[in-house]
Amino acid sequence: ETVLDYGTGSGVLGMAAHVLGSGRVLGIDIDDEALDAAAENLELNEISDDEVTLRHTREVVQDSSGVILRDDAAGQSTQFDIVVANILVGPLMKLAPVLSMAVKEES
Repeated sequence: ETVLDYGTGSGVLGMAAHVLGSGRVLGIDIDDEALDAAAENLELNEISDDEVTLRHTREVVQDSSGVILRDDAAGQSTQFDIVVANILVGPLMKLAPVLSMAVKEES
């Protein structure tokens, strides 16, 4: 399964998803310090960048076809089996339509 950890913060949800067997985890956040903390936590837990990928929101494009990483040469969009977001309810409510487009229809 693939997992999008939106607002990854410390990276704990993405790490948990990986440990529980997710095939690909993408953690994104708007906060550089949060991404630094998440990267440090991944290193401390011996989880590689290939297992849990971290990106700043400015490196991600979201549209009706899913999530596209700006550095993906093929420009392929990805939809995820699972989307988690441990963020405040106000921003979560505003982001719900966008996040729902990141979820595979059959998930």
